[in-house]
Amino acid sequence: MSKRSRVVYFLLCLIVAFGVQVGRARAGGVPDSDRMVVTDNLSGTVLFDGSIAEPPAAGGPEILIFPVGNSPFPPSFDSTLTYIALIEPAGAPPEPGGEPPIFLPGTNSVVSDLVISSLAHDPTSGPRTVELLSDLDPNFAQVVSALPPRASNVFAVEETGSLQDLSILLGTGGTGGVQVQVQSDVVPEPGTFALLGLGLLGLAAQGRRRRPMGGSR
Repeated sequence: MSKRSRVVYFLLCLIVAFGVQVGRARAGGVPDSDRMVVTDNLSGTVLFDGSIAEPPAAGGPEILIFPVGNSPFPPSFDSTLTYIALIEPAGAPPEPGGEPPIFLPGTNSVVSDLVISSLAHDPTSGPRTVELLSDLDPNFAQVVSALPPRASNVFAVEETGSLQDLSILLGTGGTGGVQVQVQSDVVPEPGTFALLGLGLLGLAAQGRRRRPMGGSR
């Protein structure tokens, strides 16, 4: 096998390996792919850090609730709560298992997870709770379908695969409040793509340097 053939073979192996890794990530093969972190704004103390594995672990959670011990919100729509739908990027592959996608009412956006919160309201009016409702939860489709289109307390945020700060939308910023971050459907970080590109360029350049001067194409 010539040096040029070895370079081409190495490139193909690298591309295939990367494609498999991306496929595993998008299919939920990465553990703890749904996560919620709640941090105290004043002290910086992490008050809650929970995750949901996809595919689900035996006996694992399908919903994350802070504070721990609070009851889930009812599946019906509540105008006093804040709802943030984490939507999949355009062109994302379908979910594994062949389950039909759940669309945000009035849109073509597929919802992968839902954050529901009462943190922005007066503490005297009831418990201040935030929950991350995974699409694994049996009430997920019912809750999403109950969201009225264009409601002022319903927001859509495109997921990035990294921890995303939702504090502004939840109204939890400032001293005495909390920072709420969520991570939905882990995907390869942009740096991974950059490293792949640099690797391919380096291998291609190495092959060109080793090509004999004046050799045939």
